[in-house]
Amino acid sequence: MNESNMKELPRSNIYAAIVLNIVTLGIYSVAWLHRMAHFLNKKSKHEVIPKFSIYICYLLLIPEILSIYPSYFFPLYFIFKIILIFDVRKQIHKHCQIASEKNQFFLNPIYSFLFGFLYLVYKVDTYPTKTSTPNNQNLSA
Repeated sequence: MNESNMKELPRSNIYAAIVLNIVTLGIYSVAWLHRMAHFLNKKSKHEVIPKFSIYICYLLLIPEILSIYPSYFFPLYFIFKIILIFDVRKQIHKHCQIASEKNQFFLNPIYSFLFGFLYLVYKVDTYPTKTSTPNNQNLSA
């Protein structure tokens, strides 16, 4: 695993993400995925996460917020958002060179499906930004 790549991922506080997602009626989740996809696309020097899927999520979210035919658009929005979450998850693994489930930062696919972007926010946010070094000072007089 490449720790320097892990530390450079954009971070968000999990509690703020929960509140913002509720207050913005789900727009924040798509915006966070958009920001992470933009970062990963920029780092890989080419488009690894298509902007098309991000824009589709935004477009499908508008009728949900306005309560226009919510029963028709929500399943489609949900499907595109899950695809986007798994695209971002896969690219985070590639960017940080996470190859094993034994890695502490491995993004579990079941949790990614159940908790969506909040699970990704949590995992990125809880990764330590600085490696702690033990204090080796001798306190004897």
